[in-house]
Order: sequence, then C-alpha cells, then structure tokens
Amino acid sequence: AKTALVDEGGVPVLVEIVEVGSQRQKEIAAVILLQLCEDNVAYRSMVAREGAIPPLVALTQSGTNRAKQK
Repeated sequence: AKTALVDEGGVPVLVEIVEVGSQRQKEIAAVILLQLCEDNVAYRSMVAREGAIPPLVALTQSGTNRAKQK
C-alpha cells in the first residue's frame, strides 16, 4: 500500500490535508505520513521535499491530542 500511495501521487495530497484539512483529517493524514516514513529514508526525504515539515510542526502545537502525539 505504501508503494501505491507514493506511485499514485498521494504524498502531496496528504501534505495538503495536513495544511488545510479539518482537525480530524489532519490527524489521519499525519498518522498515514508517519506510517509511510517508518523505516524508509527515501519516503522520509520525499515527504520533506513536499513541504510537510512546517505543517506537521504546526500540528504539534494546535492539533488534536492524537495528532500531537503522532
């Protein structure tokens, strides 16, 4: 599933959801990005290049408890 998500252009969509989605959508997108990046340096680099770091950091400040944890 991870490969399909990346191959079908899902990473930019998830980053956008983290930026502008509802609190619940942001939480879910953050969890998916976490699972995608676990144990995969290439995917981590891709997520960082897509600009995910600033909205994820913002989520740690203003997100749901679960989103902050993830």
